[in-house]
Amino acid sequence: MKKSIRPFWSNYYKTLSYTQEYFRDKEQLSAWKRIGHNIDNTTIGICPIKDETHIIDTVSKHFVDLEHIGVCFHCLTPGHYLPPHQDKYGYYSKAHNVLDLNLIKRYVIFAEDWEQGHLLTVGSTVYSNWKAGDIVGWSGTTLHSAVNVGNKNRYTIQVTGVVDV
Repeated sequence: MKKSIRPFWSNYYKTLSYTQEYFRDKEQLSAWKRIGHNIDNTTIGICPIKDETHIIDTVSKHFVDLEHIGVCFHCLTPGHYLPPHQDKYGYYSKAHNVLDLNLIKRYVIFAEDWEQGHLLTVGSTVYSNWKAGDIVGWSGTTLHSAVNVGNKNRYTIQVTGVVDV
């Protein structure tokens, strides 16, 4: 784990309107389907934070090495997962004119303590047993996956930014 921050979000994230979305890379979706994944189980609830500047400002204080910070809440419902994949940062890289994806950093902040059946993999490391506020991050196109084979929703805060060079 990178570090932890003190949770400031209480149950706010549970009241948000999440949009269930498929992974945005159609080639990756086709590959997952071809090898046997049930694509209907590879959706994730997403709620971008745009107008709640107090959330973005609070999160940004913990990531001073990043510019152009984007924040969104994720809800991975029981039985859903994102198989191993590499982020393409399509919208983000266009919006901020980032040509080198290795300059992009992505972090996951766990909104709640770990529950049985909730996992995150990054590279060859498997994460579990986290506490609310624990943070895991990666750069560029690092292979990662998210899994919820538990009995409760898995809530995270995703932070994306560009390394301040």
